[in-house]
Amino acid sequence: METGPASKALAAALARQVGGNATEADATQHDYVAQYGKTQPHYTAERYALRKQPDAMSAWLERARQAAAADVAALLPSDPLLRYKDAPRFAALCKQMGLTVPTDAVATP
Repeated sequence: METGPASKALAAALARQVGGNATEADATQHDYVAQYGKTQPHYTAERYALRKQPDAMSAWLERARQAAAADVAALLPSDPLLRYKDAPRFAALCKQMGLTVPTDAVATP
């Protein structure tokens, strides 16, 4: 498991999001995007999916696709993103990347 600064910041942002304190979650999200959004748009998209913000998630997935982020294809079947597998924008993004939409996968509610 990677333990670099970006990984630690991502873990902190995820923990704050599920921790229930909206103010802390928002601040951590803002800090993560400001510091790592340009270099890790795919993880930023996942964070917005976890926050149940599909518009921001889609925008960041598109940024990741345009930046040819190496991990974006591996991230698409992640649990937070699978909530949106039936959304037209998600399907369009998969198609643009030459990927099959993960229709048979089940997301945790």
